[in-house]
Amino acid sequence: MKVLVLAAQSWDGAAVPCRFGVEADGAPLDPVTVPVDAVRLPEDAGSVRIVATPTSPWFWEDEFHLLLTGEDVAPEVNDLAKVTVSSATAAGVVVTRVTLTVSRLRDAGARATEELSKPPQRRLGKPATLHGLTDHGDFPPPDWSLPDRPGTTFVDAANPVDGARIGTVVLDAVGGDVECVVLEVAGVAVPKLLAVSWPIGLLRDEGSAPTPFLVYYHPGAGQNVEAGYYVNPELAPYPWNFDHCYFGLYAYQWYSGDPLTESPYAKGIPFQIAAAGKDVVSVLPCNAAGGNEFGAFTDAAAIETLLLDLQALMFRRRGVAAGPQTLGRAAVGAFSSGNNVMAALLQSPTNRAHRFCRETLKEVYCFDPPGYVTGPLTAAALAWSGAPETGRRVVLYSQNAHAAHTKLLGHAAPAAPFVESTPDGARTAAVLPAASWRATVEAATGRPQPTWGFQSTHQAISATMLTHALATSGF
Repeated sequence: MKVLVLAAQSWDGAAVPCRFGVEADGAPLDPVTVPVDAVRLPEDAGSVRIVATPTSPWFWEDEFHLLLTGEDVAPEVNDLAKVTVSSATAAGVVVTRVTLTVSRLRDAGARATEELSKPPQRRLGKPATLHGLTDHGDFPPPDWSLPDRPGTTFVDAANPVDGARIGTVVLDAVGGDVECVVLEVAGVAVPKLLAVSWPIGLLRDEGSAPTPFLVYYHPGAGQNVEAGYYVNPELAPYPWNFDHCYFGLYAYQWYSGDPLTESPYAKGIPFQIAAAGKDVVSVLPCNAAGGNEFGAFTDAAAIETLLLDLQALMFRRRGVAAGPQTLGRAAVGAFSSGNNVMAALLQSPTNRAHRFCRETLKEVYCFDPPGYVTGPLTAAALAWSGAPETGRRVVLYSQNAHAAHTKLLGHAAPAAPFVESTPDGARTAAVLPAASWRATVEAATGRPQPTWGFQSTHQAISATMLTHALATSGF
């Protein structure tokens, strides 16, 4: 007689109560639940399918497959990293304990990709613009991946200022150099989705080091609702609509064109990371349009928990059951009004006291924050960072001068444009005005740029300066 005893766990081995559905060769079986979850198998069974349904909303249902050969029970190849089995025989009964690993995250890339093919036709009763997306034969993409962008303009991290212009280099951006996924989060109202980019050079092997992470905060989505974005009669509710999947996620993964000479509105975070020469995993939470837009990602404990689960899931996708048990070096970055969220994260005494902020988080990147938040944000970042010997770094890029630049550098800021770091590298401040960007684009294109102003500069800082932040980082 063959008996399976079933149990489920999270990535760290903590028990997860579940209901189990079991089939042997396609025929349903009736598990018993007292004193343990168990099922008796037919003697001639060759395969078993198990569906584990967690009884709490914090984990996703998942299915698992076993193969039976004689008295041997083993996971199918694709499930090797998320199923463990151990067998013992007594009085002619073979008892196999099957432990299944369930997750708070599941792959949602196919659904997110589908949403990219369904842009609304109207906004506020007027025809909707597609922001030049139809100019690209690679949009919508066939899957959640990145097309190559040969000959892309990046900031020159070694020489970011070239006289009155921005220093630039031209490099090939290779989409295949990064694995991009969308993961759906269980148990939270926000964020429901995470866009993750994992450089292929960052190995997921037995014994690999803990993963370095960058958490990046998108600007507030609620500020665009009055213009007909995110909440629209043609759009389904958060998060499953074109606006959240494109503007909230994909636009920060790809470059729709060259970020300087064509459009700075797409941010190319994975491409910027690659141009910096660093292997760092980026995580972009999909914010809601209103209320606490980032939800769980405003809480240090929740961020740590989800990043650990994410790390374990991504290792299992490479067949590694026991990945790192801790996180590697982490950074948080934010663009525009997303800096409000980052400021709140750092201002919270509870967050600052948590292990994630005390030990894991080492770098804070501020990309052109609104003037009203620049002072409080910098003060919170400096309070978090403490003395230089903590190894924590604060970086501020803006297009206008602010007293915060002086506080970061410890002396009066030089004339713009400038990018300057303190001798220990713990503080970096930059003022990169619109005139410098305009001159840079005019030199690159050979055409005047009369409409280049605040907004173009605002977007360009986010679309390019992450490369500098990472290239000069401790990663």
